[in-house]
Amino acid sequence: MPMQRRKLIRRLASAGALACLGPGVGGAWAAISADGLPPLEGELTLYLGRGEGGLYEKVLAAIEQRNPNFSLAIRRGPTAALANAIVAESEAGVRRADVFWAVDSGAIGLIDARGLALPLPVDLTGQLQSQFRYANWAPVTGRIRTIPYHRGSVDPSQLPTDIMRLPESGLSMGWAPSYASFQSFVTALRMLQGDAATADWLERMQRVARPFAGELGVVMAVERGELQVGLANHYYALRLKAGKPDAQVDLAFTHNDAGCLVNASGILALGQSELATNFIRYLLTREVQSYLAREAYEIPLVEGIEPPPGLPSLAGVNPPAVDLTRLPDPGTHALHWRVMKRWPGSYLPALLISGLALLPLLVLFELAAGPEPVFQARQWQVLANTLALVFLTALGAVLIGVPLALLTALVRLPWAPLWLILLAAPLAMPSYLGAFAFFAAFGPGAEIERSLGIATPRVEGLAGASLVMALYTYPFVLLTTRAALRSQDGSLIHAARSLGLSFAGCIWRVVLPRASGGIAAGALLAGLYALSDFGTPAIMNVDTFTRMIFVEYNAFGLSQAAVLSLQLLVLVGLILFLESRVRVSEERAGRHLLLWPKRWQWLLALWAVLPVFALAILLPLGIFLLWLLRDGAGDFDYRLAWNSTYVSLLAAAVAVLAALPVAYAALAGRVGRMAERISYLGFGVPGIVMGTALVHLGLKLPWLYQTTAVLVLAYVLRFLPLAVGAIRTSVAALEGNMERAARVLGAGPAETFRRVSAPLTLRGMIAGAALVFLEVMRELPATLLLAPIGFETLATYLWRVYEAGYFGQAAVPGLLLILMSGLGLAVMLLGERRAEFGLFEDGRN
Repeated sequence: MPMQRRKLIRRLASAGALACLGPGVGGAWAAISADGLPPLEGELTLYLGRGEGGLYEKVLAAIEQRNPNFSLAIRRGPTAALANAIVAESEAGVRRADVFWAVDSGAIGLIDARGLALPLPVDLTGQLQSQFRYANWAPVTGRIRTIPYHRGSVDPSQLPTDIMRLPESGLSMGWAPSYASFQSFVTALRMLQGDAATADWLERMQRVARPFAGELGVVMAVERGELQVGLANHYYALRLKAGKPDAQVDLAFTHNDAGCLVNASGILALGQSELATNFIRYLLTREVQSYLAREAYEIPLVEGIEPPPGLPSLAGVNPPAVDLTRLPDPGTHALHWRVMKRWPGSYLPALLISGLALLPLLVLFELAAGPEPVFQARQWQVLANTLALVFLTALGAVLIGVPLALLTALVRLPWAPLWLILLAAPLAMPSYLGAFAFFAAFGPGAEIERSLGIATPRVEGLAGASLVMALYTYPFVLLTTRAALRSQDGSLIHAARSLGLSFAGCIWRVVLPRASGGIAAGALLAGLYALSDFGTPAIMNVDTFTRMIFVEYNAFGLSQAAVLSLQLLVLVGLILFLESRVRVSEERAGRHLLLWPKRWQWLLALWAVLPVFALAILLPLGIFLLWLLRDGAGDFDYRLAWNSTYVSLLAAAVAVLAALPVAYAALAGRVGRMAERISYLGFGVPGIVMGTALVHLGLKLPWLYQTTAVLVLAYVLRFLPLAVGAIRTSVAALEGNMERAARVLGAGPAETFRRVSAPLTLRGMIAGAALVFLEVMRELPATLLLAPIGFETLATYLWRVYEAGYFGQAAVPGLLLILMSGLGLAVMLLGERRAEFGLFEDGRN
């Protein structure tokens, strides 16, 4: 077929030109031959709506070759977009287009209604069949609505001849209700049947018809036997049969109603009336009309031209007489949207899942409505301790994280990736492991004194908790500050230096102020971590909200625990609000500042950062290894490792399944984005608070109390945002045209998701599941409150041996958790490998 078209165009340039596009069909023709037209001279600007797979372009190329002194400047685009552009240009007093060729008469009607189309000569429009003659535009070719049916399973006698009876035919059917030509069909239905009957028909069809993205998909599904009938323009079936003569699809027509509406592509003149009019004449010649009928299977609308093969004449079909200029009726869109509007399939499950995130809050409000006072005197001390821990943790994280960010962002270090991995490692380890190690290592008679004979002070209380929390939260500040530093333009530092400012002054007055957003963001994240942590304050004996909630729960003060939980959530909400107000500005980086230290300088830097790494990573690792070597594994029950793995796998799987609709809904519209934000509430609820709320819920529902199900529910509500974030990133990166192509080819929503979307989002699903799995492995307070009877995990076992004072028994579970934390770090770095962390800098500045 492409070779035939190329030969046709070459022949057009010879004598007779367009006459070679196709032979005339016997008999007298009312259409004019191209040989009888005057030559075209000059230039026209044509706005061309995309259509017919390039066949329109072939016709235009042939016309230009036939007229060597004529040229077309073509602007291509979707028909509706070009029509809107013409209207906008007219309102601005600008005219760009001389001629507009639209593939749908609705766009023509929009231009005509604005009075922008110039009148056409009567002798030009007189060539058209009587029902397609318009004063200001000329239909070029038509397409008729049909009912394609599967001839192997449907007898033509089963097909209704009235489109209004189609929903009750009892046949399986498909349609493409969002397709542009379908909107024109609905307008015609309104004109002929009225709004009420049209709305009723749309509702009935919606209940029985399978939706497709395009009418080609409808016809293909019918031919495969997946559907018995469909609604589509005629040429989809004819083109399919041309390439597959034994295709099991035929066409049926209703009679004199909107079901056999003939719509048309059309052309109008906007300026240069004589040249534009003569150009339009070429499109109505018998050669062009026959060519488009034969190649595009469109219906010629000029008198005396045969329809495409396989299609009866219009007189035999008896289509309704409809003014095509009335088809672009905005009322149709409003009616169609009101009747056909469907929320994306992801909305309902996303709202249900996000509603679960509100459940703990509702339970806490019910619990707190008891006779206990909302604020007791001792809570002032708890509030003071909590705020002091948050402030000191954030301050310590800044004092450690900012210098390390400057070092890793601005200094060219050997083995740079290793530096960053080691310095970020504390972020992946649960802080209660560090607190456990510090508590056991420091102080009179503690492990350091027993092993090395070195007396050390005890690390406990507010100072000890702040030190431990700072060591395990400074990577927040390190990473956010480093990202801000790497986006800065080094030329500003060079300019400051040239003006006499010292290097230290440049850092203090130029670099750090521009990184203040990143520093603040990291500090607030560190504070939030300190606010919600339970294990470290409990081990270090600091009365914070999380520890007192646990104490009240164990003292059967569930109502007072709920009051404390709500007060803690107020503080969490305040920090989250402050974090949302922080703006991390990114500059358009020019030449990145990079310092090349001498050997002694980077060795000095290594010794400077070694204490941080030693205290955060080497100390816990050394303590647990010491216990393992000294006491052995003892009678440790390795089934605890399976328990942790089992519930973590279960929670990860449930979290991913719950995150899928939330992630898709977040990209579908405002309702979905609202559902996503609500689901993030669970991540801000500390584990001890989540556990308190769900304990009460379990007491209300005895079948749920102390079951694995309620434990998994707590994990999912807490860590669902991790899975949502990973999956949402993968979904947002998808090529939307792949899903649309699958829908056009007949795949339904479920099949499209199974065969296209799910495989492409698999990486995000795996990353989200891995993050949830690792967080659940480390979760302590929620597990302490909600674990079924006899069920214990590595984290709860560690807590039990701490309370009992059998520290040596913590060796195996502690080392296993450190191993899992290392895996968590690997997952985080792999998940961010496409981000710009500057792991492999090259070049000198």
